[in-house]
Amino acid sequence: MTRFMIPEALRPWALLSMMVFLVLLINIDYTAVNIALILISKDLEADLNTLQWLLSGYILAWSSAVVAAGKLADIFGKRRILLLGIAVFSFASLWCGLAQSEPVLIAGRLVQGLGGALFVPPLYTLIFSVFPENKQGMAIGALGVGVGIGLAAGPTFGGALLEVLSWRWIFLINVPLCLLTLVVTLLCTEKEPPRVSEEKFDLLGSVLLGSALMTIVYGINEMENWGLTSLTVWSVIGVGVLMLLTFIWTSHNKPNKLIPEGLFYNKAFMGCVIGYTAVELVFSAILVTIGLYLQNVLGYSAYESGLIFLPMTLTFGLLSPFGGKMVDRMDARIPTCLGLIFLLLGTCLALFFTTHGNLTFICITLALVGIGLGISLPSFNAAMMKTVDHTVLSTASGVFVMFATLGGSLGVVFSTSLLVGLGEPVLTSLTQVNHMDLSSVQLENLMAVFGSAYRELDLLVGMNVDLAVKLMNESFVQANWWNMLISTVLTAFSLIVAFLLIKIPKRQGSA
Repeated sequence: MTRFMIPEALRPWALLSMMVFLVLLINIDYTAVNIALILISKDLEADLNTLQWLLSGYILAWSSAVVAAGKLADIFGKRRILLLGIAVFSFASLWCGLAQSEPVLIAGRLVQGLGGALFVPPLYTLIFSVFPENKQGMAIGALGVGVGIGLAAGPTFGGALLEVLSWRWIFLINVPLCLLTLVVTLLCTEKEPPRVSEEKFDLLGSVLLGSALMTIVYGINEMENWGLTSLTVWSVIGVGVLMLLTFIWTSHNKPNKLIPEGLFYNKAFMGCVIGYTAVELVFSAILVTIGLYLQNVLGYSAYESGLIFLPMTLTFGLLSPFGGKMVDRMDARIPTCLGLIFLLLGTCLALFFTTHGNLTFICITLALVGIGLGISLPSFNAAMMKTVDHTVLSTASGVFVMFATLGGSLGVVFSTSLLVGLGEPVLTSLTQVNHMDLSSVQLENLMAVFGSAYRELDLLVGMNVDLAVKLMNESFVQANWWNMLISTVLTAFSLIVAFLLIKIPKRQGSA
């Protein structure tokens, strides 16, 4: 079998199809693991809280290695590191699917996260490089289809696998699909020389930056368990910041820096990074808090909530190619700001959610959010790649993904912390106004139910459960109003940043 079985004109499109498929796969995988946690816990007789590391460990490995992976791709070739990443992800998926114990499964997920970190930066830059300049934005936008549809299909697809087979197939199904992607990539891309750059890889800088990011993200993820004001949380984050400062200090005089020196002085690139990170923070907050609102306040099941989110996830996925394509044809600020305006409208409407939410109003709100994300996120991504030199494109992409990951982590932690931190005082006040005579134990149980992701009403012993639920719903809506207000402010901030900083000529950049 030779690579010439695929006509030359079709190779970029075949490669794009496989990369969209790969992005879809990793997004389905992430969301499907979420719904499989309880079954995994029962099968392996593992503690559910510890199994949360299947999610956080994956993100930790991903965020800590993604910049180094981008640099490796710039030095040793996009194709080579992409293939390595897919192979590692496939091997780790087999590892997870065959795991017979909790520690082995979590270790497999860490390796899977490393594989994802290896293939994501070169995935985007390889697609960017195989298309002509007037189609690059479209190609990058098409990858957003995989993101949107993966997020939409993940719970349904994962639920079907759990129903028909077992949780192990959430991982095992990745293996043949990754192998197919490997074959198509080999057939559609030219073999690279052993090195595409004579630059040396900064191993010490990679270890320092990776350790710093892992420590900071770990501290952020544990805020929900340890508390926002916990000394332990801020000590861990402080250690991470100290390592990050050490990385910056030791990199100052190095001839071969892990992150190119001029990257952070590139205003257009930084505009994309800052704007994209803010939107990722908003996106995460919306996914988490509106998901809780639909289930805990309005009483929809997890499956029904997933269906209600379809106006957002499907519009996000279907509009992504157009967002990127518009960057090919006009000033990148036009589609970026247009998308952010739609997102701003969505977050503004979310300020009016009530305890008796109207489903049509909610779906319109989510559709506006999806339109905004579908236009703005691919526009940010395509514009970012047009602002940097092609020799450091994978490194720049890794930095871009790193900040987006941090934004997503912060969005989850701060939105849930804000819900609990602002909601509990409101709930306490409402119990007094409504003359609920609660003992200290009952009040503590009420707060525990309010602060949990899934409400265990059995804890509300000796009190008027209907009234307690009503007051919890009112408290949630009041607290979440502040979440949506902050999301609105962040979206407006991203809009201003995009308009002021993302100034690139229509045909800038080469690949």
